[in-house]
Amino acid sequence: MESFIILIKLLCAHLCSDFILQTNEINNGKRKSGSKGLLFQFIHSITHAGIAYLFVADWCCWLIPSVIFISHFIIDVIKCKCYKDSLSTFLADQFLHIAIIAILWFSLYGDEIKLSYFESFCSVKVWLTIMAYLLMLRPSSIFLNLFLNK
Repeated sequence: MESFIILIKLLCAHLCSDFILQTNEINNGKRKSGSKGLLFQFIHSITHAGIAYLFVADWCCWLIPSVIFISHFIIDVIKCKCYKDSLSTFLADQFLHIAIIAILWFSLYGDEIKLSYFESFCSVKVWLTIMAYLLMLRPSSIFLNLFLNK
């Protein structure tokens, strides 16, 4: 499997989990105090790990869902407990999640990066199209809402 496609699949998994599958109930539940808030954090983070594992489909690699779960859980707990909703918090949260994905991908596949577009152009094009649609569905509306609220 072309390593570049894996990065795109991980980014698509992030977009699906953070913006399509995360309901308002989950988003509000993550901010609750105590074990109830942590349960919502766990559900949201396990969704991220599961979708990443499913999209990448490398059934022997448990490192990907493990890192995605742990990092997402830690970042979101800190964000929900220490910061209010704002454009800067949203952007910092997304930057950290995407940075973790990029670091994970590079550490696993960095020596394989060959970006031969001719071998897998169709597959790359399909995943990039999916990612573009996902970006337009929800993240853009959240970004605009936070930007206009300021």
